[in-house]
Amino acid sequence: MGAVAQPAKPTPAPAAAPAHGIDFSPQDDDFDMHIERDFTGPASSSHYSGAPASGPVSKHGDLSPRASSGLEVTHRRLDAQRKHAIEVYEPSLLVKVIGPLLALVVTGGAAFGLVRYAHKGGGFSPMAHLPHAFDGTSMTTSAVVSLVTLALAIALGFLGVRLRPRSWAFVASAAVLLLMALAMVTVALASTGENSAPPDGALLLPYLMPVFVALLGLGVTGRAANAFTREGIAPKLATIPLAALAGAILFAAYETSRFGAL
Repeated sequence: MGAVAQPAKPTPAPAAAPAHGIDFSPQDDDFDMHIERDFTGPASSSHYSGAPASGPVSKHGDLSPRASSGLEVTHRRLDAQRKHAIEVYEPSLLVKVIGPLLALVVTGGAAFGLVRYAHKGGGFSPMAHLPHAFDGTSMTTSAVVSLVTLALAIALGFLGVRLRPRSWAFVASAAVLLLMALAMVTVALASTGENSAPPDGALLLPYLMPVFVALLGLGVTGRAANAFTREGIAPKLATIPLAALAGAILFAAYETSRFGAL
């Protein structure tokens, strides 16, 4: 018998591509998948970008272009600091020269005028107005004077260091005041309560007192000169009264010295 022809099997129609864009057709090879990307579908409208967002995300999922990152805030802060540094007042050379000259002229004029018209023979001696603190007859009075002098020395030295620019005249004046406090400690320890010769520490005070006052006056003169170099009219006008006060302090140093006793 002849071979009977087998009828041809109908070829199955290709399956339609799924709406989600992934084809799992069985005609594919093993472990082979064809991923079709539908650029016209709703996935293309998401506009996804792999770049990191530079700002907060709104409630609708859009990135706000007006939001700033931490780097931008730091950049603005540095710009503000540079602008502030540029605007710092810098006095001119003429102002730096006129300030000390004006302070010296006013200080010298005030001191000379006081010596010329206010000086009296014999000068001024603080030891004469508080004799029991220096002659060794009252240990309590000497101790109180030494403690007060020590406190003033610490305060004046701290002030001289804290000022900008630093006042080394104030620091030197505080050092002399500290020596006076130590001298008063020896006076307090040597006090016997009887009328006798003053202790050795009291012999240094007539020399240390005018030096302390003179250094204090020079420090005030320096502050007057520095005030003239500051920005504004008010600090420049304050130079004259400060310099006049320095002249009065120097006059007090003259009165407490041996020259004032002449």
